[in-house]
Amino acid sequence: MAKKKQFVTAAAAFAVAASAVAPAITADAASSTVRLSSDYVRGGNLDAALDKEYKGSEIYWYKSSIDLNKLGVFQTAKGFVKGKGIKVEKKLRVLNYAQEIKPESEFVFEQGVPVSGIRVQPVLFADGNEYAKPVSVAGFNTDKVGEFEGTLTYANRAYGVVTKTVKYKVVATEVEISNVSSSVDQAAEVLSVTADVKNLKDGEKVELVVYPGKDMSATPIKEEAMVKDGKLTVSKKLPAGMHSFQLVSGDVKTEVMNFTIEAPMVKEVKAINAKQLEVTFNKAVDASTLITDGTSVLKGLSIAGATGITYTASLSEDKKVLKVTANTSIDGKELIVNLAKETVKTVDGKFVESFLDRVVVKDTVAPSILGTEATTAQKVKVKFSEPMSSIPTPNFKYSDGTDVNVNIDVTQDASGEFVTLDLSNTDSKKSVVVEFIGAKDIAGNIISPNPSKVTVQKGDLDGIAPKVTMLDSLAPNKSVIQFSEVVYGLEATDFVGFTNVTDIKQDETDKTKYVFTHDALTGLKSVGLSASTVKDFSGETNAAFSKIVDYKADTIAPVLSSAKVARDSKDGVEYLTLSFNKDVKLLKDIVLTGTSRKDGVTDDKASITLPVAKLSSVDNSKSTYRIALTNITTANTEYKLSLPADVVSNVSDVKNAAQANVISFTSLGDVKTVVQSVATNGVVVDKTNNSTVTVEFAEAFDVASAEVASNYTIDGAVVKQAINKDPNKKIITLVLEENKTTFSGERNITVNGVKTASGVAMEKPFFGKLTLNENVAPKVVSAVLQQDLQTVVVTFDEALAPNATATDFEIYKGAETTALAEDATTPEVVEGKTVKIKLAAKTDSLDLKVKASKTLDLTDTLKNLVVFPEYIKVTAN
Repeated sequence: MAKKKQFVTAAAAFAVAASAVAPAITADAASSTVRLSSDYVRGGNLDAALDKEYKGSEIYWYKSSIDLNKLGVFQTAKGFVKGKGIKVEKKLRVLNYAQEIKPESEFVFEQGVPVSGIRVQPVLFADGNEYAKPVSVAGFNTDKVGEFEGTLTYANRAYGVVTKTVKYKVVATEVEISNVSSSVDQAAEVLSVTADVKNLKDGEKVELVVYPGKDMSATPIKEEAMVKDGKLTVSKKLPAGMHSFQLVSGDVKTEVMNFTIEAPMVKEVKAINAKQLEVTFNKAVDASTLITDGTSVLKGLSIAGATGITYTASLSEDKKVLKVTANTSIDGKELIVNLAKETVKTVDGKFVESFLDRVVVKDTVAPSILGTEATTAQKVKVKFSEPMSSIPTPNFKYSDGTDVNVNIDVTQDASGEFVTLDLSNTDSKKSVVVEFIGAKDIAGNIISPNPSKVTVQKGDLDGIAPKVTMLDSLAPNKSVIQFSEVVYGLEATDFVGFTNVTDIKQDETDKTKYVFTHDALTGLKSVGLSASTVKDFSGETNAAFSKIVDYKADTIAPVLSSAKVARDSKDGVEYLTLSFNKDVKLLKDIVLTGTSRKDGVTDDKASITLPVAKLSSVDNSKSTYRIALTNITTANTEYKLSLPADVVSNVSDVKNAAQANVISFTSLGDVKTVVQSVATNGVVVDKTNNSTVTVEFAEAFDVASAEVASNYTIDGAVVKQAINKDPNKKIITLVLEENKTTFSGERNITVNGVKTASGVAMEKPFFGKLTLNENVAPKVVSAVLQQDLQTVVVTFDEALAPNATATDFEIYKGAETTALAEDATTPEVVEGKTVKIKLAAKTDSLDLKVKASKTLDLTDTLKNLVVFPEYIKVTAN
């Protein structure tokens, strides 16, 4: 291959003396040859250097007379003048010139990537060398994938013009995905992934591919990602579990990454003070499954460990934190917090996993003042960090140092979490400094700092009294009232023209509006509100208001919309619940008639009476009532019943019509709980040996649930198996995992989730105490031949019970299959951690091994049988 070098400049190439070229035409008379003026062949263009005619006649040149590759010397070009018989000659000197563009390799470009890197190419010159020269390009395009042709051109006035047609390929650009990161919103159960993406072309996409359970052979879950300006984002709601994902675009795949979507669960339970616990969930939960509707009574979660204590609860705004408040101090208590299986649901209807944990309440943190909140212009709340038990009357001074010589009423809320200061009598132009000294929380911790101070101030009346802007009928027994601004202090006695006003509820979204119920009204009624019964925030009171409202009777009879039988998880009692489509009045005992079937016998004239006195409202509703089945029927009976007419009416006294076969249910009977009261100790726990515990129930159990090992927990032990060996199905045997009970002494046992034979779940877990010995077996450490050559000492890792016999161990020599004889008088002696084995005679070999006999019954002091390998080699002392 020709050597590459940098070419000399054009100026240097043409630096030739003028005298080197003859300037004139001469003729050789003897040969009739005309010699023309000499010249240079530039750029390899021989035609340009040769004369076209002589004295008007065309010249024909023998071009082979000039070797274009012979540079730097004069050559003679020969020819003749056509039709004249005259020969011509011309001295020519060929200058170096470009001959060919010679690309070094095939041109390959990526689709969509502009062409680059080809504008300097090797050019072969007549001197045999290749020089790197700039070229112009044409016909190159990367829009499409395939093979194409383009041209390269080298053009120079001194060295000529050469053009090369070349083939090139355009290949698809591979997508590049980098900087992949992910996050999981556990509350929403959503995986979000971001990444950087390059070379993504029109029509191409990137997908999030999720492998449920990290099983890449299973059907994956896919979601197309959004890519904008090279940034990828994609999110996908997924089921709970441990999964993996990768981003995929065609054949391009990122590494597989693992992640977890948590099932709904309790993340933490902690005591926040001497009276309150916080239960934190990882997802928003349905308040109705935790707190009884319309009250703050706790349900769906039980707390044991302190007798005589009741609990109320409230759920945080994000529905993830349940604050549980005891009615008295629980400081120093060890509480068991239990969330039973399939009781609490998330807001999207999924059950929260069962939970059981111990919480030791020990409040040593001093309370403090959180801040103040003006509830009206005259009243201010001072909020504490936790419930307070003792709040001495605070000291008051104006901020200018003068005394407050008026009464300031201080009211401590029943919760103990705040006090309300009534500043009505104070000077609205001055702020009041309130000093709390020696205030204590429930555990007796003194407020910090002590004293603690806050500054408050009464607001002035704003001069605008609240007005009733709307009062109207919603039903004959329900009305709505609205004010011009938010007010407080609305009570049943404030209304005029109504009787038995109850259930006044402020609208959740529009706080200026209230809905209330009352005795049914019919026709035009003058109703209203008394003067000065409510106040706005600044303390302005309302003027009297009245209006004529047309109360139209409800002419549509009520209808039974559902009838269900379910067992209440709290008391274990079955209830029949009747729900009507509107508020109703119970007119008389309801006699249900139809068919029943028990023990294979059908009764076509069945009748059940629901006494009005025993029908109770559900959550104070006037449309839903329930009755315990024990009041109306017997166990294991199927019913299909009809509702008679005229047993209920709407608020306008329109009675119901009969409804045939609308109530169907089967009564299982009123079995309240698996576990009886603590006094009768419905579960009796007994230890039978170090690895077995028996649990006795008060009544026959459902074997399937009783044999679930996870329904039993014992501190410091592992329940491996629960086995029913009792034909009466009242005693379950728990098998503990060996070598896992590591200490001896009293411990807690919990039983939960076991059902009765009739399918009734435990109302609450059973918590008891049990004394267990450790069950860690002694292990052999060594076997050593003593100096007497007759005694082998076998050492264990703990003290042994002195119960070895002559048949516990055997000693063998080499490969012999017959054991060596042991001393007849004292063959084996237990001393602490050792067993001394004395042979009948001295041994002459150290190739000895100790084996346990088939009748080995050697134990530690707590009767745990020793663990002995197939054999242990004897070493020398």
